[in-house]
Amino acid sequence: MILALLYILAGIMAFWFAYYLAREARRVRNWPTVYGEMLERGVEGVGQRYRPRVKYRYSAEGKDYVSDQFYSTGKPYGLESTIQKLVDGVPDPVPVHYDPQNPARSYLVLTPTWTVWILVVVGVIALLLGLMQLLTELVGP
Repeated sequence: MILALLYILAGIMAFWFAYYLAREARRVRNWPTVYGEMLERGVEGVGQRYRPRVKYRYSAEGKDYVSDQFYSTGKPYGLESTIQKLVDGVPDPVPVHYDPQNPARSYLVLTPTWTVWILVVVGVIALLLGLMQLLTELVGP
Protein backbone atom coordinates (compact mmCIF):
# COMPACT_ATOMS: atom_id res chain seq x y z
CA MET A 1 0.00 0.00 0.00
CA ILE A 2 2.85 2.39 0.83
CA LEU A 3 4.51 1.80 -2.55
CA ALA A 4 1.23 2.60 -4.33
CA LEU A 5 0.85 5.82 -2.39
CA LEU A 6 4.46 6.81 -3.11
CA TYR A 7 3.90 6.30 -6.86
CA ILE A 8 0.71 8.35 -6.73
CA LEU A 9 2.46 11.09 -4.74
CA ALA A 10 5.34 11.12 -7.27
CA GLY A 11 2.83 11.44 -10.11
CA ILE A 12 1.06 14.32 -8.42
CA MET A 13 4.38 16.07 -7.76
CA ALA A 14 5.44 15.63 -11.41
CA PHE A 15 2.13 17.15 -12.58
CA TRP A 16 2.48 20.05 -10.13
CA PHE A 17 6.02 20.80 -11.29
CA ALA A 18 4.97 20.59 -14.96
CA TYR A 19 2.15 23.04 -14.22
CA TYR A 20 4.57 25.36 -12.41
CA LEU A 21 7.06 25.35 -15.32
CA ALA A 22 4.31 25.94 -17.91
CA ARG A 23 2.77 28.77 -15.87
CA GLU A 24 6.18 30.36 -15.31
CA ALA A 25 7.01 30.14 -19.03
CA ARG A 26 3.74 31.89 -19.94
CA ARG A 27 4.41 34.58 -17.33
CA VAL A 28 7.93 35.47 -18.54
CA ARG A 29 7.51 34.80 -22.26
CA ASN A 30 6.65 38.42 -23.11
CA TRP A 31 9.14 40.21 -20.90
CA PRO A 32 10.91 43.08 -22.71
CA THR A 33 14.25 42.29 -24.34
CA VAL A 34 17.43 44.35 -24.46
CA TYR A 35 20.87 43.46 -25.74
CA GLY A 36 23.55 42.79 -23.18
CA GLU A 37 27.24 42.00 -23.13
CA MET A 38 28.62 38.57 -22.23
CA LEU A 39 31.13 38.88 -19.40
CA GLU A 40 31.78 35.16 -18.82
CA ARG A 41 30.79 31.93 -20.51
CA GLY A 42 31.80 28.40 -19.78
CA VAL A 43 30.78 25.06 -18.34
CA GLU A 44 31.04 24.03 -14.71
CA GLY A 45 30.91 20.54 -13.30
CA VAL A 46 28.61 19.66 -10.44
CA GLY A 47 29.34 16.06 -9.53
CA GLN A 48 28.77 13.96 -12.66
CA ARG A 49 26.65 16.67 -14.29
CA TYR A 50 27.49 19.94 -15.97
CA ARG A 51 25.71 23.27 -16.22
CA PRO A 52 26.33 26.57 -18.02
CA ARG A 53 28.33 29.25 -16.30
CA VAL A 54 27.40 32.60 -17.80
CA LYS A 55 27.54 36.16 -16.62
CA TYR A 56 26.19 39.06 -18.61
CA ARG A 57 25.62 42.80 -18.22
CA TYR A 58 22.59 44.67 -19.51
CA SER A 59 20.86 48.01 -19.08
CA ALA A 60 17.14 48.31 -18.38
CA GLU A 61 14.99 51.13 -17.12
CA GLY A 62 18.06 53.41 -16.99
CA LYS A 63 20.16 51.14 -14.74
CA ASP A 64 22.93 48.60 -15.33
CA TYR A 65 22.56 45.00 -14.11
CA VAL A 66 24.66 41.85 -14.04
CA SER A 67 23.09 38.40 -14.00
CA ASP A 68 23.96 34.72 -14.39
CA GLN A 69 20.47 33.31 -15.04
CA PHE A 70 20.51 31.19 -18.19
CA TYR A 71 17.05 29.60 -18.46
CA SER A 72 13.90 31.37 -17.31
CA THR A 73 13.49 28.73 -14.57
CA GLY A 74 16.38 26.93 -12.96
CA LYS A 75 19.70 25.90 -14.39
CA PRO A 76 20.08 23.28 -17.09
CA TYR A 77 22.20 20.23 -16.38
CA GLY A 78 23.54 17.71 -18.85
CA LEU A 79 26.53 16.20 -20.54
CA GLU A 80 29.53 18.46 -20.81
CA SER A 81 29.47 18.47 -24.62
CA THR A 82 25.74 19.31 -24.71
CA ILE A 83 26.09 22.18 -22.23
CA GLN A 84 29.18 23.45 -24.06
CA LYS A 85 27.19 23.63 -27.32
CA LEU A 86 24.41 25.44 -25.47
CA VAL A 87 26.84 28.02 -24.09
CA ASP A 88 28.71 28.41 -27.38
CA GLY A 89 25.40 29.12 -29.13
CA VAL A 90 24.77 32.24 -27.06
CA PRO A 91 25.53 35.29 -29.23
CA ASP A 92 27.36 38.41 -28.10
CA PRO A 93 25.67 40.86 -27.81
CA VAL A 94 23.12 38.61 -26.13
CA PRO A 95 19.35 39.21 -26.03
CA VAL A 96 18.39 39.53 -22.36
CA HIS A 97 14.78 39.21 -21.25
CA TYR A 98 14.08 41.17 -18.07
CA ASP A 99 11.18 41.55 -15.67
CA PRO A 100 9.59 44.99 -16.20
CA GLN A 101 8.45 44.98 -12.55
CA ASN A 102 11.94 44.11 -11.28
CA PRO A 103 14.59 44.67 -14.01
CA ALA A 104 17.25 42.91 -11.90
CA ARG A 105 15.48 39.62 -12.74
CA SER A 106 16.42 38.34 -16.18
CA TYR A 107 17.10 35.28 -18.30
CA LEU A 108 18.66 34.46 -21.64
CA VAL A 109 16.67 31.44 -22.86
CA LEU A 110 13.07 30.45 -22.17
CA THR A 111 12.92 27.05 -20.46
CA PRO A 112 12.16 24.51 -23.23
CA THR A 113 8.62 23.15 -23.35
CA TRP A 114 9.90 19.58 -23.72
CA THR A 115 10.75 19.65 -20.00
CA VAL A 116 7.06 20.16 -19.22
CA TRP A 117 6.07 17.24 -21.44
CA ILE A 118 8.67 14.94 -19.87
CA LEU A 119 7.22 15.75 -16.45
CA VAL A 120 3.68 15.05 -17.72
CA VAL A 121 4.77 11.66 -19.08
CA VAL A 122 6.57 10.83 -15.82
CA GLY A 123 3.45 11.88 -13.91
CA VAL A 124 1.18 9.66 -16.01
CA ILE A 125 3.50 6.66 -15.64
CA ALA A 126 3.84 7.15 -11.88
CA LEU A 127 0.07 7.54 -11.42
CA LEU A 128 -0.65 4.44 -13.51
CA LEU A 129 1.91 2.41 -11.57
CA GLY A 130 0.46 3.64 -8.30
CA LEU A 131 -3.11 2.87 -9.32
CA MET A 132 -2.16 -0.57 -10.61
CA GLN A 133 -0.29 -1.30 -7.38
CA LEU A 134 -3.24 -0.06 -5.32
CA LEU A 135 -5.71 -2.13 -7.34
CA THR A 136 -3.53 -5.23 -6.99
CA GLU A 137 -3.38 -4.80 -3.21
CA LEU A 138 -7.11 -4.14 -2.86
CA VAL A 139 -8.32 -6.91 -5.16
CA GLY A 140 -5.58 -9.40 -4.35
CA PRO A 141 -3.67 -11.79 -6.60
